[in-house]
Amino acid sequence: MAGHPKRSRLIKELERRALAHLGPAATPLDFLCDYLERGGRFAALARELTLAMGESISRPLVSNTARWLGEDARARLAEARRRHRSHRKPKRRRSVTA
Repeated sequence: MAGHPKRSRLIKELERRALAHLGPAATPLDFLCDYLERGGRFAALARELTLAMGESISRPLVSNTARWLGEDARARLAEARRRHRSHRKPKRRRSVTA
């Protein structure tokens, strides 16, 4: 990806994390979906990546790169977010007495 060196470095880091966390067959998109399904947010991941890579990585860069990773990326990312929401415990509602 000649015109996008920062995106290329980001993808390399996501590949490294996919290998470390999910095994040799995992892709960067697999890693991101797993991250979202476990309740992670791209803003938090961007902060982690900034520290790990030693350069500024923004949430929009992570988000745009994620959507670029495959034809089905948007659908897979949305499904990972839905799976996370379906596993959360419902918040307890406080009753309000007048």
